[in-house]
Amino acid sequence: MGLLATVTSNSRVGDWVKVSKSYSDFSTDDTTNTLAMFTIPALSVLEGILIRHSIAFAGGTVSTVSVSIVAGDQTYADLAIEGNPPATANAGGVLNTGTLSFVSPIVVSAVIVSVDGDLDQLTQGQLDVYYKVSALPVVT
Repeated sequence: MGLLATVTSNSRVGDWVKVSKSYSDFSTDDTTNTLAMFTIPALSVLEGILIRHSIAFAGGTVSTVSVSIVAGDQTYADLAIEGNPPATANAGGVLNTGTLSFVSPIVVSAVIVSVDGDLDQLTQGQLDVYYKVSALPVVT
């Protein structure tokens, strides 16, 4: 009963939610960085993900941004940003996954990779991740 109360009171269940990460969140003295974006609660299903950049990345060349379900090495959505296109460009990745979380929460992370320098060279950019989670019915 406690799990049901946690899921039904969670504001992330049932609606599309937006999570944003700035270039400074990804900043590191390396070409790759991974950040946890959100967690799928137990007794729920990840219905979909939309990823895009709302502020163009600049100050370095970001080649790939992907959103991954942290469950082994499996990637569920990809967004390739090549040549730092403006944020007005129609670039985005969509996925309707149906990924289940019966017992344990599942962490969804964003992985950013730069081909032409370390990520601490970036001076602007923002990644937006939209997602929808639904609660599973509880049978008593």
